[in-house]
Amino acid sequence: MKWPGKKNNALIGVFVFGIVVSLGIAARPTIASQLYEWQLLPEASKTTELYFTDTSKLPAMYSPNEQQTLAFTVHNMERKSTSYTFRVMGYEASEDKRTMLHSGSFTVEQNQHRNVVVAVRLADFGPKAKLAVELPDQQQSIHYWLTRR
Repeated sequence: MKWPGKKNNALIGVFVFGIVVSLGIAARPTIASQLYEWQLLPEASKTTELYFTDTSKLPAMYSPNEQQTLAFTVHNMERKSTSYTFRVMGYEASEDKRTMLHSGSFTVEQNQHRNVVVAVRLADFGPKAKLAVELPDQQQSIHYWLTRR
């Protein structure tokens, strides 16, 4: 019996390699699904970005009953359309006294931004006050400090 030559061995190797690669490609969704289930593959994180649209325009001072405008942006990276509820809160420096100044809701499509501009009238929160935008469902908030005039 004569063994196949080196040329035939190379062809057989290429053929087997081709079959293995083809099966791997065909079964990839099933394999990936199982690896995700076993938590062996990383998932893209779901998140929401909340930030003041232009921090250079945030006021440093306030007067009681004065109207102030603030603008914030929500960037939806939750990988789906998401509804957001927000609150604009005013706090004393000690955070013992807090007042809801504005609230609302909106929906943002995935990977889209929503700019929100809100006018609020501040109560007398004492010498220092904190103005916060909160997304309670996402457990996120941003704030800045003000000094009474």
